[in-house]
Amino acid sequence: MLTELIQAATIIDSVVSERMKVYEASFKFEVKNAPEYGYFLDIINSVSQRDKIKIVLQDETEQVYDFSLGNEEDYKGFINDTLEDEIINVKVKIDKEVVNNHFSIYAFDEFVKDILSLSLEEVMIAFSNLLKQSSNYLVFDVYSPVAMFATKTMFFVPNGNGMVNTEFNRKRRMEECREVSYFYNFDIFEVLPDDFKITIDYENNPLREVFQKIMVLLLRLPILKMGFAP
Repeated sequence: MLTELIQAATIIDSVVSERMKVYEASFKFEVKNAPEYGYFLDIINSVSQRDKIKIVLQDETEQVYDFSLGNEEDYKGFINDTLEDEIINVKVKIDKEVVNNHFSIYAFDEFVKDILSLSLEEVMIAFSNLLKQSSNYLVFDVYSPVAMFATKTMFFVPNGNGMVNTEFNRKRRMEECREVSYFYNFDIFEVLPDDFKITIDYENNPLREVFQKIMVLLLRLPILKMGFAP
């Protein structure tokens, strides 16, 4: 959805990336093809209220317009003060947060690309940091086309699909592991095999292999294998 909104204008050199906690996009447009102010409002309004978006424009003389600091008249003034044949650089940044067990993914393919570029340890730490901020489960609201898939504690669903099965008591399972664990550092890896045990899947799921590798790795630790249901 966000990508489609960005592509709705006449733009060039569009680049998108998404890491675990940050979405970034950059593109350019000629002043003669400057989008209406409403174009940028649509982009801002498409972002979840739990996340923070920043859009900054810069012309060839390095004059800057920040959407968080100006209004429609300021935007029009910025465009009118720029020569028609100049190029405007646009940078979009979204800082993402976990709120009420929900977390955003705006460009799923780019999100996956980043995950697959990490080591298994880095992937575990990244998901652990998110799961620490949720009570018992985490819903990834995906704002781009994706087939639903899920583990026992994490649900990747199209935005707006709030139906999840949360029967697994992750909080209790973590407490049980802490009580009898002396060698496993839960402060760094607050994850369980169940977090990566896929229960709903789809063909060619790009995260299946890395999730399976992490689950097997965690099951090698006896303290986490105990009580795990295949």
